[in-house]
Amino acid sequence: MALGSEHPLTRAVGLATVATGGARDMTDINTLISERFGRKTDVGRGRDVEMLTKILEHRSIRKYQNKEVSEDLIETLLACAQSAPTKSDLQQYAILRLTDKKKKSRLAELSGTGFIEASPIVLVFCGDIRRIQKKISYLREKPYAQNTVDSLMNASVDAGLAMQNFVLAAQASGLGCCYVSQVRNYMQPVCELMGLPSGVFPVC
Repeated sequence: MALGSEHPLTRAVGLATVATGGARDMTDINTLISERFGRKTDVGRGRDVEMLTKILEHRSIRKYQNKEVSEDLIETLLACAQSAPTKSDLQQYAILRLTDKKKKSRLAELSGTGFIEASPIVLVFCGDIRRIQKKISYLREKPYAQNTVDSLMNASVDAGLAMQNFVLAAQASGLGCCYVSQVRNYMQPVCELMGLPSGVFPVC
């Protein structure tokens, strides 16, 4: 995902400052819903809730200004991501920040999304079943036996919830983002590029 100031980690995630025409001054929920779905409706009429407005105004942003996002803001956004609900509070996800220029270039190549390379900050949200595997195996002194589709789904959903919290917080802070799901098209090369251990896999 790419993220930045609007005019900023998949999909992979990145932070960047965006060069767009600027957000429209639209805070009427009913108008936003009507435009979003292409039909007139009475839904949301009279409501003016800032977070709902940000959600309905969501757009994927793929062009970025050459402008850094402050470390304090990044830490704040990550705190918002980690405030998302998780399955049994197990937090089966990991958020990796990719800073090496060569690795960013390679990730952009693997995913076929050049704007990743131009993004000042790239984050990769990963499912992480390795943590619970290690913990349960240690506590029970036996191999972890629940490597099932359900475990895979739990970790993937946990990562997705954290990522969506991050994006909503970023948009509320005036930044634009883009998910990049293509990182899953070449799972093994991306895992090797990121140095991911067994049980940790890129979601977006």
